Order: sequence, then C-alpha cells, then structure tokens
Amino acid sequence: MCVCHLDPLFHQDHLDQLAAHITEDQDEDFVLKCLGTLANLTLLDLDWALILQEYGLLPYLKDRLRPGSVEDNLILEVVVLMGTMSMDGPCAALMVQSGLIPALTQLLNAQQEDNEFVCQ
Repeated sequence: MCVCHLDPLFHQDHLDQLAAHITEDQDEDFVLKCLGTLANLTLLDLDWALILQEYGLLPYLKDRLRPGSVEDNLILEVVVLMGTMSMDGPCAALMVQSGLIPALTQLLNAQQEDNEFVCQ
C-alpha cells in the first residue's frame, strides 16, 4: 500500500518518529536511514517547514553540509532531503532564511569533482 493513500494522521505519526531520530545522539547509520526515508517522501500535504522547526533540524542539516563533517553518504542524504523539502514553498523560504543555501553552495564548490554530489 502506498503511504500517499493512508490517513494523513497515520503518516504524520511515522514522520514525527523519523524526524525525532535525526539527532547527533543517534547512531549515524540509523540517522542515514531516517534521512533517506524522509527524502523519498513526496506527500503533497506534508508541512516540511513545521517538521524543520518542531524538531530543530535546521542546525543539524547545516552542520552536516560542511565537507568532511561526516561521511559523504550522510552529507548526500542531507542534500537529497533538502531537495525534497524545497518543493514546499514555506520550507524553501525557511531554508533560505536560515543560511542553508550558502552552506550548500560551499559544499558544491568543495565536491565539484564528485558527479553524484553535483547531480543531487
């Protein structure tokens, strides 16, 4: 069954659980899976700005955009998640206001030889 057809409260509960595990205190492999799962959700009624604010994810995401801060696969999942979240207008505005875009630009400059990063 596609998550898109489930009751919004049902998938919101699960999204909250995933977002709550994206912290520095969690195992990096588990966080990677949570980020990847969230990044692959394209639910039209999802309020990404609320999730960013409610779980304080902006500083976490910004810290992970620094080259060498964590493993490249985790940085890449953060980039993919940001792409998914940016489809929500209010969330995109929040990301711009928080300084994520200059951090993303610096990452792109640092990773310009890595085609996978550049394509994401």
